[in-house]
Amino acid sequence: MKPKIVTIEQIASHQKHPNADRLHIYTMEGLGWQVVSNVKYEPGDIVGFVHPDTVAPDNGKFEFLRDAKFRIKPIKLRGVRSNGMLLPDTELNDLHEHLPFGADIGEDLGFRKYEKPQPLDLGGDVAGNFPKEIVPQTDEERLQNLPSLIKDLQETGAAYATIKHDGSSATFIKTLEGDFKVCSRNLELRDTEGNAFWKMARKYNLADEMINGTAIQAELVGPKVQGNPEKFHSLELRVFNVWTLWDGKMASFPEIEEWCIALKVPMVKVFKTFIGDEIPSSIEEYEALSRQVQYGDQPGEGLVWRPMYPRFNQELQKYLSFKVINDNYKD
Repeated sequence: MKPKIVTIEQIASHQKHPNADRLHIYTMEGLGWQVVSNVKYEPGDIVGFVHPDTVAPDNGKFEFLRDAKFRIKPIKLRGVRSNGMLLPDTELNDLHEHLPFGADIGEDLGFRKYEKPQPLDLGGDVAGNFPKEIVPQTDEERLQNLPSLIKDLQETGAAYATIKHDGSSATFIKTLEGDFKVCSRNLELRDTEGNAFWKMARKYNLADEMINGTAIQAELVGPKVQGNPEKFHSLELRVFNVWTLWDGKMASFPEIEEWCIALKVPMVKVFKTFIGDEIPSSIEEYEALSRQVQYGDQPGEGLVWRPMYPRFNQELQKYLSFKVINDNYKD
């Protein structure tokens, strides 16, 4: 499922801002986001919703975003949280007329998804694109985009939340034939001496320790990686997914723990496990829990949620998982 950029939505509710006469607070049908705007809309109005962590085009219309390098981030406006931005239907250039609600027209409007820059000394020579035909890329959906995921998670009866480490996504693959591949989020990388991803493969001896037909996905953390907010002293891995390629299945929580012990690679930090009625039932609860995440004495990035035992989700068209970002986190 591609990250959402600008989607066609319908206003669900409107209320006056408690601290500003010219500001209004909106929600949208089927979404868990709250947006503050100085434009007056009514329930039922069609808008373009610019999702958080989207970059607007430098075309003169969004000059007010220049100091932020045109990035739309969650902010507080006069004490009220606002996620994303609303575009009136007059800005949609008739792109929405024959499209359903939820359709993404961001690229047509010149918007793009924000991606954190990767330090030049992390990567290396490119061997090719990420081998999506072997294992899926890592990209978690935000819960507020699909609140229906809450019910699906509750139905599994057992879930766990892990700390979202602010690092760089890494995938290590041992094919059924025994070929070993190392990938960043979007690319397969050649083995070069200065490549941080290959350094991790050597550090944990993954080419030898992994068995044929398996893949592990981990966060690469440490010095020079996204500012190293957790203050790691060296480059390390934190595993969050394990795959068996002969059947295309993702490992369960207990199996990931076993794989990490066998490979001697640390797992991502588990925030908490939840059984039955302990699994949160509202977006507000998930957001409140994400605010508890700390990197030392600083707010952490948030939480990633998964069922204890993998479950395929039709809306996501992949195994069920989602992230909730801590709205106090500064990146």
